[in-house]
Amino acid sequence: KRINDRYGHSCGDRVLKRFAQVVGERIRKTDMLYRYGGEEFVVLLENTKIDEARELADELRQEIADSRWPAPDLKVTLSAGAAEYNGSETAYEWIERADMAMYDAKAQGRNCCRVA
Repeated sequence: KRINDRYGHSCGDRVLKRFAQVVGERIRKTDMLYRYGGEEFVVLLENTKIDEARELADELRQEIADSRWPAPDLKVTLSAGAAEYNGSETAYEWIERADMAMYDAKAQGRNCCRVA
């Protein structure tokens, strides 16, 4: 929303596409990237332990920070939350735990990763 307000919707659309491209180029073919909301995405990692997921999230965070964006003064960051499926919860509960970890990352100053 802040990007759309400052740079326009066209720039916001290009940022979303570039973000998806950066993430899509980094994840495995068996992993899935979904847009979850306006500026929120979910990456489902198959057969991945939580420490590996956190490591990937941190690598993605750095790649996003280092990427070139449509406006020269535009900085894009990634705040990530990760949760390992525990086998007894619903998909909604699992994603909610990851979402809460992401909100914790935002509360800690953004541009960081937290694990549920």
